[in-house]
Amino acid sequence: LRDFQTQLQDGLHLIKKLEKLASFNLYRKYRYGKKILKLEKNVNDFMLTQGMSSLMLDVRKLDVDFKGYSKRFQCLEEMGRHIIDSVNAKMTNDVVSNIRMLQQMSTDQLLFSKDDATSGGAQDLIGCSAHVPDFPNFVVGLSNVINVVKQILFQNDVDIVGIKGMGGSGKSTLALALCNDSQ
Repeated sequence: LRDFQTQLQDGLHLIKKLEKLASFNLYRKYRYGKKILKLEKNVNDFMLTQGMSSLMLDVRKLDVDFKGYSKRFQCLEEMGRHIIDSVNAKMTNDVVSNIRMLQQMSTDQLLFSKDDATSGGAQDLIGCSAHVPDFPNFVVGLSNVINVVKQILFQNDVDIVGIKGMGGSGKSTLALALCNDSQ
């Protein structure tokens, strides 16, 4: 792959040299033209051999990613159906009382009815959980990170901060610590 990259860079320099040549210098144009044809053959050969395998690997990665997103979407779709069914079950013919009821409902009440909480639905709804876990009593090395995020929030008047990182790196724990912080 590095050889191919070097060949492409050499080809770029070759094209720049060709552009600078005077129109009457036919011999050098001929030599550069032969080199460009050789480069074109090398590019075609690379694309037929290495390019296809690289493309197949990228397609396979996309397929795996798509399957993961598909599962997540199914989970969200199921949660949406559950919310709609839960709200519809509590609706009456009085519009004003329905509006008051919806305003007073929390997200947990929409997601999990009393029947679900006793049957374990609050723990796992098709592999997804909207239950926020309790904050651990002791967390190592989190105070510095919390202070940095709080400084960002207070200095820039930011309402929302995105937390991203590898799985298991403590994103949820950091978010919980920020939510439980008195400031």
